[in-house]
Amino acid sequence: MKTSAKTIAAAAFSLATGLSQAASFDFSGSLAFDNSVAKIAFNVDATVSAVTLWTDSFGDGSNFDPVIQLWAMSGPTSGSLLGENDDFSGVAIAGQTSADSTLSFAALVPGSYLLTIVANPNFALSTSYADGFSLGAAAPGALVGAPGYSAHLSASGDGITVSAVPEPASWALMLLGAAGVLLAAGKRRAA
Repeated sequence: MKTSAKTIAAAAFSLATGLSQAASFDFSGSLAFDNSVAKIAFNVDATVSAVTLWTDSFGDGSNFDPVIQLWAMSGPTSGSLLGENDDFSGVAIAGQTSADSTLSFAALVPGSYLLTIVANPNFALSTSYADGFSLGAAAPGALVGAPGYSAHLSASGDGITVSAVPEPASWALMLLGAAGVLLAAGKRRAA
């Protein structure tokens, strides 16, 4: 009886440890135009397995058709495409509808990664991040559907850290705020 109690306790501890080793991140935002690119940077500090990235924001057509790409980044503007998905196939993850996207990887090794979210048909031009996206040089157009997105990252292991990458609209807002502060400071000196 003592042996089985120890075995059960060891199994419970093992299960609890395994559960605490899961990483899960949720992201949301919006795209301003059909050629906008949402960027979510993350680092893998220790190899993680069973990695899944997905969207659940299409809403049977009430939102834009999301496409996701995962890039292994070698620098801020260069990297290699690991995967791209427009419409998932197979079993849907909770909340997904027909045009949502899913990417799955057996493992990700330590390094810097970038998840990008775009609207169909703004696909990656090549397997090099530096080459950009198919609508990158086009004049911005309106999105078909609402601009909001919801994306997720899950993995087995706790080696992932996520850092925010401001979207172009955020950069513009920050620059506008800095210009306002400088203008106000200049007026005070002149007075």
